[in-house]
Amino acid sequence: MKRSDGKRLKALCVATCSLLSACAPSLPDINTANLASRSTINLSVRVVDGDVRSTAYTRGEGAVSGIGAGAGGALEAGLSSADPFGLALGVALVPVFATAGGIYGATSGTSRSREEIVRAVDTLNRAYQPSKFERALEATLSNSLSTELFDGVPPCFSTSSSRSSCPQGAQASNLVIRTSFNLVPADSGAGSGNLDFIVQTFLTAEPKGVLQPECISLRYTNFAGNLFELAENNGQPMTTSLQSTLYDFALELPLVLRSAEADWGESSWTRLRCAE
Repeated sequence: MKRSDGKRLKALCVATCSLLSACAPSLPDINTANLASRSTINLSVRVVDGDVRSTAYTRGEGAVSGIGAGAGGALEAGLSSADPFGLALGVALVPVFATAGGIYGATSGTSRSREEIVRAVDTLNRAYQPSKFERALEATLSNSLSTELFDGVPPCFSTSSSRSSCPQGAQASNLVIRTSFNLVPADSGAGSGNLDFIVQTFLTAEPKGVLQPECISLRYTNFAGNLFELAENNGQPMTTSLQSTLYDFALELPLVLRSAEADWGESSWTRLRCAE
């Protein structure tokens, strides 16, 4: 195939993908108005302990990886040019790109050793237990939902510790919020050990139609801190950061559910399909 044919095919693929993306069905609007008509909402919160993952690397490891990536990138660019001059230029630029990649890899890594990285990750894995705060999260969500989600007099919210405090009957509804908490490499500074909390939550309700759509899936991202700082004192700073994230998540959730004009692109929140 000629180069011009290849370019046309690539352009067609890009255009087709863009069109398919634009034509993809959008997520239905979130509507919680029917919850307001219920006399009682039985809230159940389930917290799943997620993973602790870190991609921190030493400066030496970063330098080696950067050198390889830089040299490989220069060679790949030269080979893909299908031109003798382009190939020669790519080969000539290998030292430049390798040096630049090595410098970037070294500066983006951590000054800690590989052994220190392994110990810190192990400490966080042992200390990481979001499910211990399940009841506290349920109580905070019960308060924030009843305060921020409804105008006027809210329904009576009952939790696992206060089921008898609200009347049960035909107008009672069950609201289930399932969450998983993961501690993962941050978007920025992952090589030096920066970590984010990723909270994925699913909301469902009974009877059907009380919550629209019937399943709502949201992802909340919050900066946790640096791996080595979080692992100090057997992971106590991580636990403190987790509690702060739980609190912020619980306070912001009703505001996100209320906002029909949520600016997802600028937010810590992302709306997903329930199948994701």
